[in-house]
Amino acid sequence: MKNSLLLCCILILTINLTYAASQEKKQAAEDFLIAMDAATLTEQSIDQVLAMELQQNPKLLPYRDAMREFYARHIGYEPMKADMIRIYTEHFSIEELNSLADFYRTPVGKKSIRLTPEIMAKSAEAGRSKIMANLHELQEWLWSASCKKNNPYNLPPLT
Repeated sequence: MKNSLLLCCILILTINLTYAASQEKKQAAEDFLIAMDAATLTEQSIDQVLAMELQQNPKLLPYRDAMREFYARHIGYEPMKADMIRIYTEHFSIEELNSLADFYRTPVGKKSIRLTPEIMAKSAEAGRSKIMANLHELQEWLWSASCKKNNPYNLPPLT
C-alpha cells in the first residue's frame, strides 16, 4: 500500500513537472513571437501574398477587401498563434527560444524584422523572374518528355 501511494505521488509530481515545463516552453515561444513582432510580420505577409495574387489575376481586384478579411480571419496572427507556438516548441528548446527573443530585441534583430518582408518579396520576385525568363525551357522539356516512349513522369502527350 505504501509503495502504491509513493508511486502515485511520484507519478503526479512527474505529470505536474512535465506540464510546468511544457507551459514554460510555450511561454518562451510566445515571448519569441512577441519579440520578433510576429503579428506585424503576419499582417505584412498577408498583404504581400494578396498583392501578388491580385497582380497575377487582376480580375480579383474588386474582391481585394473580402480576400484580405478572409486571410486575416484564417491565417492572421491570432488564428495562427497557437500553431506557430506549437511549431516553434517542436523545433527549439526553451534556451534557444529565449536566445532568439533576445536577438530580435537587439538593433540588428529589429532591423532583420523590419527588412524581412521586403527581402522575402524581392527574393520571390527574383525567383519568379528567373522562372518566367526560362519558361520556354520547361515547356520544351515537358514537350520532349511527353513525346518519349519511356516517359519518366507519365506525362500525357502535349498537343
